[in-house]
Amino acid sequence: MDDDHSMDSAVDQLSREQVQRLYNKNVELENKRRKAAQARVPSDPSAWQQMRENYEAIILEDNAFSEQHEIEYALWQLHYRRIEELRAHFNAAVNSNVSTNSLNGKVPHHSGPDRVTKIRTQFKTFLSEATGFYHDLMLKIRAKYGLPLGYFSDDQENQIPSSKDGNKSVEVKKGLISCHRCLIYLGDLARYKGLYGVGDSKACDFAAASSYYLQASSLWPSSGNPHHQLAILASYSNDELVAIYRYFRSLAIESPFATARDNLIIAFEKVNCLLRRYFKILLVVWLRS
Repeated sequence: MDDDHSMDSAVDQLSREQVQRLYNKNVELENKRRKAAQARVPSDPSAWQQMRENYEAIILEDNAFSEQHEIEYALWQLHYRRIEELRAHFNAAVNSNVSTNSLNGKVPHHSGPDRVTKIRTQFKTFLSEATGFYHDLMLKIRAKYGLPLGYFSDDQENQIPSSKDGNKSVEVKKGLISCHRCLIYLGDLARYKGLYGVGDSKACDFAAASSYYLQASSLWPSSGNPHHQLAILASYSNDELVAIYRYFRSLAIESPFATARDNLIIAFEKVNCLLRRYFKILLVVWLRS
Protein backbone atom coordinates (compact mmCIF):
# COMPACT_ATOMS: atom_id res chain seq x y z
CA MET A 1 0.00 0.00 0.00
CA ASP A 2 2.81 2.40 0.97
CA ASP A 3 4.64 1.51 -2.25
CA ASP A 4 1.51 2.38 -4.28
CA HIS A 5 1.16 5.71 -2.46
CA SER A 6 4.81 6.67 -3.00
CA MET A 7 4.50 5.66 -6.66
CA ASP A 8 1.42 7.91 -7.09
CA SER A 9 3.27 10.78 -5.40
CA ALA A 10 6.24 10.32 -7.75
CA VAL A 11 3.90 10.38 -10.78
CA ASP A 12 2.16 13.51 -9.44
CA GLN A 13 5.53 15.19 -8.87
CA LEU A 14 6.66 14.35 -12.42
CA SER A 15 3.36 15.68 -13.81
CA ARG A 16 3.70 18.93 -11.84
CA GLU A 17 7.28 19.40 -13.07
CA GLN A 18 6.16 18.93 -16.70
CA VAL A 19 3.30 21.40 -16.23
CA GLN A 20 5.65 23.92 -14.61
CA ARG A 21 8.02 23.61 -17.58
CA LEU A 22 5.16 24.30 -20.02
CA TYR A 23 4.11 27.31 -17.96
CA ASN A 24 7.68 28.67 -17.80
CA LYS A 25 7.98 28.22 -21.58
CA ASN A 26 4.83 30.28 -22.11
CA VAL A 27 6.12 33.04 -19.81
CA GLU A 28 9.29 33.10 -21.93
CA LEU A 29 7.32 33.19 -25.22
CA GLU A 30 5.05 35.95 -23.89
CA ASN A 31 8.07 38.07 -22.90
CA LYS A 32 9.51 37.63 -26.40
CA ARG A 33 6.17 38.66 -27.93
CA ARG A 34 6.03 41.83 -25.81
CA LYS A 35 9.60 42.78 -26.74
CA ALA A 36 8.82 42.22 -30.43
CA ALA A 37 5.69 44.39 -30.11
CA GLN A 38 7.65 47.19 -28.41
CA ALA A 39 10.34 47.04 -31.10
CA ARG A 40 7.58 46.95 -33.76
CA VAL A 41 9.00 43.80 -35.35
CA PRO A 42 6.96 40.69 -36.29
CA SER A 43 6.87 38.00 -33.61
CA ASP A 44 7.42 34.30 -34.33
CA PRO A 45 4.16 33.13 -35.97
CA SER A 46 4.56 29.60 -34.54
CA ALA A 47 4.87 30.93 -30.97
CA TRP A 48 1.12 31.68 -30.70
CA GLN A 49 0.20 28.09 -31.63
CA GLN A 50 2.79 26.70 -29.21
CA MET A 51 1.46 28.84 -26.37
CA ARG A 52 -2.08 27.66 -27.06
CA GLU A 53 -1.01 23.99 -27.07
CA ASN A 54 0.93 24.48 -23.82
CA TYR A 55 -2.01 26.13 -22.06
CA GLU A 56 -4.36 23.38 -23.24
CA ALA A 57 -1.97 20.68 -21.96
CA ILE A 58 -1.78 22.38 -18.53
CA ILE A 59 -5.59 22.62 -18.26
CA LEU A 60 -6.03 18.93 -19.09
CA GLU A 61 -3.13 17.72 -16.95
CA ASP A 62 -3.28 19.66 -13.67
CA ASN A 63 -6.49 21.40 -12.56
CA ALA A 64 -5.01 22.74 -9.30
CA PHE A 65 -2.07 24.39 -11.13
CA SER A 66 -4.43 25.67 -13.83
CA GLU A 67 -6.73 27.31 -11.26
CA GLN A 68 -3.83 28.74 -9.25
CA HIS A 69 -2.33 30.41 -12.34
CA GLU A 70 -5.69 31.19 -14.07
CA ILE A 71 -4.62 29.26 -17.16
CA GLU A 72 -8.11 29.12 -18.71
CA TYR A 73 -8.30 32.92 -18.56
CA ALA A 74 -4.75 33.21 -19.98
CA LEU A 75 -5.75 30.91 -22.85
CA TRP A 76 -8.76 33.12 -23.60
CA GLN A 77 -6.61 36.27 -23.44
CA LEU A 78 -4.31 34.68 -26.03
CA HIS A 79 -7.31 34.47 -28.38
CA TYR A 80 -8.70 37.85 -27.33
CA ARG A 81 -5.45 39.67 -28.18
CA ARG A 82 -5.65 38.26 -31.70
CA ILE A 83 -9.31 39.33 -31.90
CA GLU A 84 -8.34 42.88 -30.84
CA GLU A 85 -5.60 42.99 -33.50
CA LEU A 86 -8.02 41.87 -36.23
CA ARG A 87 -10.69 44.33 -35.06
CA ALA A 88 -8.16 47.16 -35.19
CA HIS A 89 -7.12 46.19 -38.76
CA PHE A 90 -10.76 45.93 -39.83
CA ASN A 91 -11.76 49.30 -38.34
CA ALA A 92 -8.67 50.98 -39.84
CA ALA A 93 -9.56 49.59 -43.29
CA VAL A 94 -13.18 50.79 -42.99
CA ASN A 95 -12.12 54.27 -41.79
CA SER A 96 -9.49 54.53 -44.53
CA ASN A 97 -12.11 53.63 -47.14
CA VAL A 98 -14.58 56.21 -45.77
CA SER A 99 -12.00 59.02 -45.62
CA THR A 100 -10.78 58.23 -49.17
CA ASN A 101 -14.35 58.39 -50.49
CA SER A 102 -15.10 61.70 -48.77
CA LEU A 103 -11.86 63.25 -50.04
CA ASN A 104 -12.41 62.13 -53.63
CA GLY A 105 -16.13 62.79 -53.61
CA LYS A 106 -16.64 59.93 -56.05
CA VAL A 107 -17.19 56.20 -56.28
CA PRO A 108 -14.51 54.41 -54.19
CA HIS A 109 -11.61 52.59 -55.77
CA HIS A 110 -12.03 48.80 -55.61
CA SER A 111 -8.94 48.27 -53.40
CA GLY A 112 -10.73 49.78 -50.36
CA PRO A 113 -13.75 47.47 -50.24
CA ASP A 114 -11.58 44.52 -51.27
CA ARG A 115 -9.30 45.14 -48.28
CA VAL A 116 -12.28 45.41 -45.92
CA THR A 117 -13.72 42.16 -47.31
CA LYS A 118 -10.35 40.42 -47.04
CA ILE A 119 -9.86 41.41 -43.39
CA ARG A 120 -13.46 40.50 -42.54
CA THR A 121 -12.87 37.05 -44.07
CA GLN A 122 -9.62 36.62 -42.10
CA PHE A 123 -11.43 37.69 -38.93
CA LYS A 124 -14.33 35.27 -39.42
CA THR A 125 -11.92 32.45 -40.34
CA PHE A 126 -10.02 33.00 -37.08
CA LEU A 127 -13.25 33.11 -35.05
CA SER A 128 -14.48 29.88 -36.68
CA GLU A 129 -11.15 28.14 -36.01
CA ALA A 130 -11.16 29.33 -32.39
CA THR A 131 -14.75 28.07 -32.04
CA GLY A 132 -13.64 24.64 -33.25
CA PHE A 133 -10.74 24.69 -30.78
CA TYR A 134 -13.02 25.45 -27.80
CA HIS A 135 -15.52 22.77 -28.87
CA ASP A 136 -12.66 20.24 -28.97
CA LEU A 137 -11.32 21.44 -25.62
CA MET A 138 -14.76 20.98 -24.05
CA LEU A 139 -14.94 17.41 -25.40
CA LYS A 140 -11.52 16.67 -23.87
CA ILE A 141 -12.59 18.16 -20.52
CA ARG A 142 -15.79 16.08 -20.56
CA ALA A 143 -13.74 12.93 -21.30
CA LYS A 144 -11.25 13.75 -18.51
CA TYR A 145 -13.93 14.23 -15.84
CA GLY A 146 -16.39 11.66 -17.19
CA LEU A 147 -19.17 14.16 -17.84
CA PRO A 148 -22.06 12.50 -19.73
CA LEU A 149 -24.21 14.26 -22.32
CA GLY A 150 -26.87 14.74 -19.63
CA TYR A 151 -24.91 17.66 -18.22
CA PHE A 152 -25.60 19.56 -21.42
CA SER A 153 -29.35 18.99 -21.40
CA ASP A 154 -32.21 20.48 -19.39
CA ASP A 155 -32.46 17.39 -17.16
CA GLN A 156 -29.27 17.69 -15.11
CA GLU A 157 -30.68 16.84 -11.67
CA ASN A 158 -30.51 13.08 -12.20
CA GLN A 159 -26.94 13.26 -13.50
CA ILE A 160 -25.18 15.27 -10.76
CA PRO A 161 -23.55 12.97 -8.18
CA SER A 162 -24.64 13.49 -4.59
CA SER A 163 -22.17 14.58 -1.91
CA LYS A 164 -21.89 10.96 -0.70
CA ASP A 165 -20.03 10.23 -3.94
CA GLY A 166 -17.18 12.24 -2.38
CA ASN A 167 -14.22 12.61 -4.72
CA LYS A 168 -16.37 11.98 -7.79
CA SER A 169 -18.58 14.94 -6.90
CA VAL A 170 -15.53 17.23 -6.46
CA GLU A 171 -14.02 16.12 -9.78
CA VAL A 172 -17.31 16.57 -11.62
CA LYS A 173 -17.63 20.12 -10.26
CA LYS A 174 -14.14 20.96 -11.60
CA GLY A 175 -15.18 19.70 -15.04
CA LEU A 176 -18.48 21.58 -14.97
CA ILE A 177 -16.80 24.89 -14.11
CA SER A 178 -14.25 24.43 -16.92
CA CYS A 179 -17.04 23.60 -19.42
CA HIS A 180 -18.99 26.63 -18.15
CA ARG A 181 -16.04 28.88 -19.02
CA CYS A 182 -15.65 27.25 -22.45
CA LEU A 183 -19.33 27.99 -23.17
CA ILE A 184 -18.86 31.65 -22.18
CA TYR A 185 -15.88 31.92 -24.56
CA LEU A 186 -17.83 30.15 -27.33
CA GLY A 187 -20.63 32.68 -26.79
CA ASP A 188 -18.17 35.56 -27.06
CA LEU A 189 -16.70 34.15 -30.28
CA ALA A 190 -20.21 33.86 -31.80
CA ARG A 191 -21.00 37.40 -30.60
CA TYR A 192 -17.91 38.81 -32.35
CA LYS A 193 -18.87 36.92 -35.52
CA GLY A 194 -22.26 38.62 -35.34
CA LEU A 195 -20.77 42.07 -34.78
CA TYR A 196 -18.63 41.78 -37.90
CA GLY A 197 -21.04 39.70 -39.98
CA VAL A 198 -23.36 40.86 -42.73
CA GLY A 199 -27.00 40.16 -43.58
CA ASP A 200 -28.82 37.19 -42.06
CA SER A 201 -25.63 35.75 -40.56
CA LYS A 202 -25.61 38.49 -37.88
CA ALA A 203 -28.91 37.36 -36.33
CA CYS A 204 -27.84 33.72 -36.61
CA ASP A 205 -24.53 34.38 -34.80
CA PHE A 206 -26.21 36.41 -32.04
CA ALA A 207 -28.74 33.58 -31.56
CA ALA A 208 -25.82 31.12 -31.27
CA ALA A 209 -24.13 33.40 -28.71
CA SER A 210 -27.33 33.55 -26.65
CA SER A 211 -27.62 29.75 -26.76
CA TYR A 212 -24.03 29.30 -25.49
CA TYR A 213 -24.58 31.78 -22.64
CA LEU A 214 -27.83 30.06 -21.60
CA GLN A 215 -26.06 26.67 -21.62
CA ALA A 216 -23.29 28.17 -19.47
CA SER A 217 -25.90 29.44 -17.02
CA SER A 218 -27.60 26.05 -16.79
CA LEU A 219 -24.25 24.34 -16.11
CA TRP A 220 -23.36 26.73 -13.27
CA PRO A 221 -26.52 28.57 -12.17
CA SER A 222 -24.75 30.49 -9.38
CA SER A 223 -22.45 32.32 -11.84
CA GLY A 224 -23.29 35.90 -12.84
CA ASN A 225 -21.08 35.86 -15.95
CA PRO A 226 -23.63 34.40 -18.43
CA HIS A 227 -26.27 36.96 -17.40
CA HIS A 228 -23.76 39.77 -17.96
CA GLN A 229 -23.02 38.51 -21.48
CA LEU A 230 -26.76 38.17 -22.22
CA ALA A 231 -27.18 41.79 -21.10
CA ILE A 232 -24.52 42.86 -23.63
CA LEU A 233 -26.44 41.02 -26.37
CA ALA A 234 -29.67 42.79 -25.33
CA SER A 235 -27.92 46.18 -25.52
CA TYR A 236 -27.02 45.52 -29.19
CA SER A 237 -30.73 45.60 -30.06
CA ASN A 238 -31.31 48.60 -27.72
CA ASP A 239 -33.45 46.43 -25.44
CA GLU A 240 -32.44 48.31 -22.30
CA LEU A 241 -35.09 46.72 -20.06
CA VAL A 242 -33.81 43.20 -20.78
CA ALA A 243 -30.23 44.46 -20.37
CA ILE A 244 -31.06 45.96 -16.95
CA TYR A 245 -32.80 42.72 -15.89
CA ARG A 246 -29.77 40.65 -16.92
CA TYR A 247 -27.29 43.01 -15.21
CA PHE A 248 -29.37 42.71 -12.02
CA ARG A 249 -29.35 38.90 -12.33
CA SER A 250 -25.59 39.04 -12.86
CA LEU A 251 -25.13 40.87 -9.52
CA ALA A 252 -27.88 39.32 -7.37
CA ILE A 253 -26.33 35.85 -7.44
CA GLU A 254 -23.94 33.66 -5.43
CA SER A 255 -20.94 34.42 -7.69
CA PRO A 256 -21.67 37.96 -8.98
CA PHE A 257 -19.92 39.39 -12.04
CA ALA A 258 -18.39 42.64 -10.78
CA THR A 259 -18.26 44.45 -14.16
CA ALA A 260 -22.07 44.30 -14.31
CA ARG A 261 -22.36 47.07 -11.68
CA ASP A 262 -20.78 49.75 -13.90
CA ASN A 263 -22.71 48.54 -16.94
CA LEU A 264 -25.96 48.60 -14.95
CA ILE A 265 -25.36 52.28 -14.07
CA ILE A 266 -24.73 53.07 -17.77
CA ALA A 267 -27.93 51.20 -18.77
CA PHE A 268 -29.95 53.18 -16.19
CA GLU A 269 -28.50 56.45 -17.53
CA LYS A 270 -29.53 55.46 -21.09
CA VAL A 271 -33.09 54.75 -19.96
CA ASN A 272 -33.13 58.02 -17.99
CA CYS A 273 -32.06 59.98 -21.10
CA LEU A 274 -34.73 58.26 -23.21
CA LEU A 275 -37.42 59.05 -20.62
CA ARG A 276 -36.36 62.71 -20.39
CA ARG A 277 -36.48 63.02 -24.18
CA TYR A 278 -39.88 61.31 -24.26
CA PHE A 279 -41.35 63.65 -21.60
CA LYS A 280 -39.96 66.71 -23.43
CA ILE A 281 -41.75 65.60 -26.60
CA LEU A 282 -44.95 65.02 -24.62
CA LEU A 283 -44.64 68.50 -23.06
CA VAL A 284 -44.16 70.17 -26.47
CA VAL A 285 -47.17 68.29 -27.89
CA TRP A 286 -49.28 69.25 -24.86
CA LEU A 287 -48.29 72.95 -25.07
CA ARG A 288 -49.15 73.08 -28.79
CA SER A 289 -52.53 71.42 -28.36
